[in-house]
Amino acid sequence: FYISLAALISLTTLVGCTDDDSGKISVTGVTLDKTELTLGVGENRTLVAEVLPADADNKNVTWSSDDKNVATVDNGGKVTAIAEGTAVITVKTKSGGKTATCTVTVGKSVVYIVGAYYDGVNDLPCMWVDGVREDLALPSGRSSAGANSIAVADDKIYIVGIATGGYSIPYLWTDGLLSALALPSGTLAASTGSIAADVGKTYIAGDCNNGTTMNPYIWIDGQY
Repeated sequence: FYISLAALISLTTLVGCTDDDSGKISVTGVTLDKTELTLGVGENRTLVAEVLPADADNKNVTWSSDDKNVATVDNGGKVTAIAEGTAVITVKTKSGGKTATCTVTVGKSVVYIVGAYYDGVNDLPCMWVDGVREDLALPSGRSSAGANSIAVADDKIYIVGIATGGYSIPYLWTDGLLSALALPSGTLAASTGSIAADVGKTYIAGDCNNGTTMNPYIWIDGQY
């Protein structure tokens, strides 16, 4: 019994010519930026999935919830709390079927109200959390201010408002940290309306007055 050299080379070639040698980089796993998440009813949070390795050819994933009555998840990983309870959110790679999970606990919703209170001299910015007042920082050089809109997302509280005591200037509070919004050149005064936030970005609607006209603007992460 013997195999010719030509037959051996042919056999070796056939054995080695598999899908694994096609040059594609296979998925080895997937992770989530959070494995546990707590939300109030009506709140939302976007989970971020990372497919491994970073240079895998197919990074497509699907999302699912084991209890849609408690929490739902969309195709982008945005989790929305529906009712009190616990749900498990699963992300699954389309290539290789690798999975990662996040346990979502939905509790009683928190009521946020923003505005201002009068201290006997000036209006000062604040918010109320379930009826308990929490003061916000007053912009430097300003005697009064007020908050007019709030968004709760990504485990952060975003509040927008204006400082008065002169020309009105818009400000953003992120978890209490104060920052001014960028203004177009020539702006004399500005005001803000609503704010929305998602995946670490803020979107603020308002307008700016250049002394002649009032023009609408949208600020994204503080930039118009």
